[in-house]
Amino acid sequence: MNEVKVINVDDGWSARVKLSLEATDTWPHVKVFGPLGSAEEVYSADFEEFYFIAGGGTIQLQTRNGTVKFGFEVDWVQNGPFSPSEIRVNQSSTLPPTSGILKLSSILVTADTHVSLTAISYNYDDYYMLLRGVLVYDGPDLSSPYVGTAYQLWTNQAQYVSTGNQLTIQFLNRNDLSQEQMLVMQDYENTKGIAHFLGVACQSGSNCGTFSCDASNGPVAIQTIYSANVFEIDVLTEFDGTGTLEVYMGGVTKNKNNVLAYYNAQTSASYLPQKFQYPLKTYLLTRGKANINITRDYDEFGKTKDFGRKGFIASTSYSQLDDYQHAYGNISAPNGFSSAKFKLRFINADMTGNTMMYIEGYQNGKTVFEKDYNSTVLPDLNKDIFITGDSFEMYYDSNSFSQQKIPTRGVYMKFEVLKP
Repeated sequence: MNEVKVINVDDGWSARVKLSLEATDTWPHVKVFGPLGSAEEVYSADFEEFYFIAGGGTIQLQTRNGTVKFGFEVDWVQNGPFSPSEIRVNQSSTLPPTSGILKLSSILVTADTHVSLTAISYNYDDYYMLLRGVLVYDGPDLSSPYVGTAYQLWTNQAQYVSTGNQLTIQFLNRNDLSQEQMLVMQDYENTKGIAHFLGVACQSGSNCGTFSCDASNGPVAIQTIYSANVFEIDVLTEFDGTGTLEVYMGGVTKNKNNVLAYYNAQTSASYLPQKFQYPLKTYLLTRGKANINITRDYDEFGKTKDFGRKGFIASTSYSQLDDYQHAYGNISAPNGFSSAKFKLRFINADMTGNTMMYIEGYQNGKTVFEKDYNSTVLPDLNKDIFITGDSFEMYYDSNSFSQQKIPTRGVYMKFEVLKP
């Protein structure tokens, strides 16, 4: 059976369809033909949202055998006058502007050269269906050439690039979801040549997943963004296969000034797990094929599988002047060893103002090493500190305990876990 429903939409209006589909056979499906020729096949849905603009679209139900439950609701809303908020994208910026889902509004994005737009979402329909209501136009207004929806952008793992230096984003969504940042805007000079973008969102304490990336036809970028805490921590636990991985604090930049770590898949095992703490992180596989696992279970960073592990603890905005710099790490020896040797070395430590820092070493529940630092008691840079025990803890804070906020460049400390 084939059944076609036509969705009519007048000029200046938009329609939202909430679609439901349940079937005992996997073959029955719905084809949704939406804005300006976009098409999508749906095999199951529970009030999943689709959006239509002037010119409308169709919903086509196709079935064979089995029981099918199918239905939808439609509401129409007048879009209102075009009065966009404006966002400026700078080629030199390491932390690109982002946006959540806005209610019946629009954004005009202007870049130094060309605008690059990418999308991030949880892999749940409650979130990614909202991207269907985000329409993108190549130019300064809604009469500019239509590019596609943010949902197409996310599922195709692509970037939209403006012909000129402006891109318009139209939100047909009926509700705000501004706290979840789902759109990333960069200057194309920084993202030029990247073949695929995987936009990954995940909750604190959860495993984001293992991502199979193939950079044979060009670099592949995994972008992760915070959920609850703006300085949410990612822990990179696996980089297996071939190729090299660059980890950027923020977006990819041409000068690579915000790269915090480089990895080679053949030698990465002893350098993982490793945590990264910043509002937006970009993992760029520049060549090869690899599996990359990222988790937000912070405890994974503290676990050491084997002796010879190497890593670092860096503050939230390390090397950048920032009012708030924070770093913490608690690193354990491999299970069953209480007399491991930890080798620590400070590469940089900005102790300006009321910044405080400490290191403590532990063995069988007792403190065996303790050292405090401040603006008058400075750590020795590029000199090794050795601690014997089963774990150590490092803490750095620039301004939490001070009313006067003095910017610092943070801290970067390397560590190794060695045999007794």
